[in-house]
Amino acid sequence: MIPLRFILLIILLLIGASPNFAGEKPQNKSSSRATLDLQAKIYGEPFLKPFPAASNMTDESQDLSLTTFSHKSLPKGMFMSMLVPGTGELYAGSIVKGLLFLGIEAGAWVLYTSSHNKGMEWERKYIGFANQNWDEDRWQAWWNSLSAPDQEGFLNVELPEEKNSEYYEAIGVYEKFNAGWKDVQWNPGIANTTPSVESLGYNKWRRSSNSSLKWATSLSGIILANHLLSGLDAVWSVSRHNKNLKPSIKPQFVSIDGEPRLLAAISIEW
Repeated sequence: MIPLRFILLIILLLIGASPNFAGEKPQNKSSSRATLDLQAKIYGEPFLKPFPAASNMTDESQDLSLTTFSHKSLPKGMFMSMLVPGTGELYAGSIVKGLLFLGIEAGAWVLYTSSHNKGMEWERKYIGFANQNWDEDRWQAWWNSLSAPDQEGFLNVELPEEKNSEYYEAIGVYEKFNAGWKDVQWNPGIANTTPSVESLGYNKWRRSSNSSLKWATSLSGIILANHLLSGLDAVWSVSRHNKNLKPSIKPQFVSIDGEPRLLAAISIEW
């Protein structure tokens, strides 16, 4: 059985091939102009204006307009979104989703940059403060003055030799290292020391830094996930775009050599 769509295509092509379909063919230039003006009043202005080279066109090229649209590439769409989330969706014609993924990417990067910079700023601040107000030699003098039983009363935590994150956490958290703060009063051989006021502000800055840096780390995970999800969605969007491609036939009123014509425009998408 011949498909209905194929029959309609043949009919429209025959219509487009008929020079008398749009009306009786003008006998001269003046009558052609009058016919064109009349046709424009009925159908509206032609979307193609008369052009000099039209007389060189064959009847077939005058009556048939062929437009082709290519399938979108799945690898290209996925690569675009993996690189910049949302661009693969825009490539596939999914404007809303493309802008959504782009917005998430931009927002996440803004928040990540802000959080990371704040965390590093607080880190520089508390490290500089600790280097000026906590003295390892001072703490070592107190620690060596204690008896073995007194030393065993503290948590078995060693001070790292390198001044890394564990080093700066230890001097602010554990009571064992409290005597190293310059505002702490202690006596040789006495395990008890006075609380350090300076260490309170130090720990506040350190917690602020850790909080900001952890949030930045979480945002980096969101950014990575956004790239992966956008890449997968781009594959789906391109597949759906290609699946929905269909040939279409559209009659159009045109002007060729000053004469009104009905043109069957065929859009073949592949």
